[in-house]
Amino acid sequence: MHAPADPSGLWIHKAVAAVLDAPNADEMRSGYRNEWFNVRGVYWDSGGKEELKLASTFKERAAAVENEGFIRLGTTLRDLAKGYERDAARGTADES
Repeated sequence: MHAPADPSGLWIHKAVAAVLDAPNADEMRSGYRNEWFNVRGVYWDSGGKEELKLASTFKERAAAVENEGFIRLGTTLRDLAKGYERDAARGTADES
């Protein structure tokens, strides 16, 4: 979560991405995903707008790491994005 960007321009340092992408790092990826989700803290309902922005950010990050071969990490980030999309759907449903 607090890893520096890679000198190549990737949003996360490749050494950190490699550790998170390791086949035996399921628990670490789960904790990483949960920490990203929890870091948001308490928030006011935005009708789904903020959640959709977060989902988009994590989809972009997933695509970037997948392009570098970090598929497991990309899947974790896509799961996080899906969680925000579900939250957005609930937020818009509440406004109906």
